[in-house]
This record gives sequence, structure tokens and C-alpha cells, in this order.
Amino acid sequence: MSVIDLRPFSKKRINQYIDKFMKMNKKSKWNENLSWTTQQYAAALKKYPSLYKMMEEPFLLRMILTILPSFSKQYPLATKISKAQVYEAFNKQWIDSRVKKIANQLKEMHPQKIKFAFQQYCQELAFEMFIQGNQTAIENDKEYKKINICTKPDPTIEMEIKCVEKKSKNMNLTQNVWERYFNGDSIAKYVLRRVGDNEYQFLHKSCQEYYASQKIIFDIISWTSDMIDIDDQEFQKQFEQYIPNLSINCKLLNEEIGIIQFIAERIHDTNKIYTNLESRLFRIIKASKNSEHINIAAANAITILNSANVNMNDKDWSNIKIPGAILDRAFLEGTNFTNANLDNVHFVQACLNKANFTNASMKG
Repeated sequence: MSVIDLRPFSKKRINQYIDKFMKMNKKSKWNENLSWTTQQYAAALKKYPSLYKMMEEPFLLRMILTILPSFSKQYPLATKISKAQVYEAFNKQWIDSRVKKIANQLKEMHPQKIKFAFQQYCQELAFEMFIQGNQTAIENDKEYKKINICTKPDPTIEMEIKCVEKKSKNMNLTQNVWERYFNGDSIAKYVLRRVGDNEYQFLHKSCQEYYASQKIIFDIISWTSDMIDIDDQEFQKQFEQYIPNLSINCKLLNEEIGIIQFIAERIHDTNKIYTNLESRLFRIIKASKNSEHINIAAANAITILNSANVNMNDKDWSNIKIPGAILDRAFLEGTNFTNANLDNVHFVQACLNKANFTNASMKG
């Protein structure tokens, strides 16, 4: 019986893999952009010390080697690179290659639209896999069987259809082309790998975790108020109405450490699009004081903040509801948890000096 070695790569094995990686690419020419020499890789890797620890993981090593030529142009020397940034660059490059292939067949479609569709599809599917607790997406053959539906318009809308029929004729041509490449079976061939009859998975579980985390993040940071001039109190009030529908409120992330870590890394990301992520996670926790319907979101939010090593000392978190949150090794000195719902919350090795737990529920 063959044995798969999953131990982290040593420095020697990393160098051996780089040589093998270069030879494979040169032979197959599967990536025309990877024309670097061993010396170029070695020099570039010295510029980014934070990548060395990641390179011990075989899948991450290949990912880093794939993106390093373009990566070195994007980030200054000695920049601290996070795992999330590596996955972002790899998936961008990976999607770009597929967009290029499809764009050659869809001359009338803009590549950016195709790319956006891929990203949205990946995020939605990855999050659904998280919700279902299943890394395999199963295609249902029945979905593609012809269904007999009466196509005659109802009397009340028949005249309306005739009025727009001519206008929509040209639009339907473009939509049909789009459906051909982005409906169910077709898109699966590009963004997933087939693992059995009608069964598909992401290239790696970590890719699914990355996309699921991106969906959760963008759900949180994409909300904007309709009001131009708005104070903090009104902003919080409006945001609280939006929280119940967030994907972060669907299911506890506790068993998906990879997703938690990807989101946590974005808290410290210098990219401006993540500027409000940390503050909005705090807003979600605060909102749980007034609602029973966002306990999951609040628990996930505080778990993510803790994973990001965010200081949570001296917070007024009386009446918050975060059942099931993970606050192991959290900084909670002087924090007020009066009347809070802390059922099944983990506090292993947490700093709780002068924390107030008066009348807090701490079952489990």
C-alpha cells in the first residue's frame, strides 16, 4: 500500500520542488509567464521572508511559485505577505487564464464581465459548500431534462409581451451565449475539478475556504447607507437592519478554521477595500445587544476578531449575545459582559483580569 507523505517540506525538498516545477513548466509550457530561473526564484523569495513558512505546505508552495513573478512586481521588498493575499493573487491569475480562453470564444462579451461571473460563482458555490458541510458539489441530471410548460401568455400580459418582444430579441441572443458558458454544467468545467460522475470539487479545500471567506467579507463591507450626511448612531441603526441577512449570520464558523483565518487576515490587509471590515465586525457584536436574530453573526464576528489578535480590552459588551464564540487567548481585560449571553463560549487561556460577568449566562 502506498503512503502519502504530508509532512511539511524541508528547505532541501523546497529547492528540489522548485527545480522540478521549473522543468515541468518548461516542458509543458502550461504557463508562458513562468520563465524564471532558479536563481531568480531564490532572489525573489529572500525579499519576502513571510512566504518561507507557507512554502512548507506542498500546495501553497506550488501556488507561490506560480504567482511569484507577478507578485514581486506588485509588492515592495520585505512586505509582509498574508496567506489571503497569496490566494487572492493565485485565484486571480487562475481565473484570468480561464477568462482568456472563454473570451476567445465570446468575442462579444467583455473579459471583465466573464471574470466577475467566475468570481461570483466561486464565492456562492464555496459558501454553499460551507453551509452544507460538503466539499463536493453534485450535479443533478434532472435539472437539465426538458420540462413541459405552457408558453402561451396569460391574457392580462399578452399585450405587454408583444410590445417588448421586438426590443428583447437582440438581448436574447447575447443571453443565450452567456447561458451556454455559464449555466450549471458548462461553468463547472472551468472552475471545478471533476471527481466522479456529476461530482465536482474546488482545486483544493483551501480554495473553497478562500472563496467562502470572500463572500462573507464582501457581504459585510459592501453595504452603504442611502443617506449622505449620517451620524454614527443612525449609521449603526441602519446597519443593524441589514445584519440578519448577512452570510456571516447563517452558520457558526467554528469548524472552519481556514475560513476564519482568511477573514482575520483581511482585517490587517492594507488594501483600502477592507478598511471598514474590523469596525463592522465590532458593529455586529454591538447590534446583538438589541436583537435575538443575529447571535450567530455576533459570535462569528468576535471569533474572527480574536483570531486576528485584535485587542478587545475595556469594551462595554453588556447584553451582547455571542453563544458558541471562540475567545481562546483573547484580550478581554476590563471588558463588561454584564447580562451577556455567553453560552458555550470558549475562554481557554483568555486574559480576563477585571472582566465583569455579572448575571451573564455561561451555560455549557
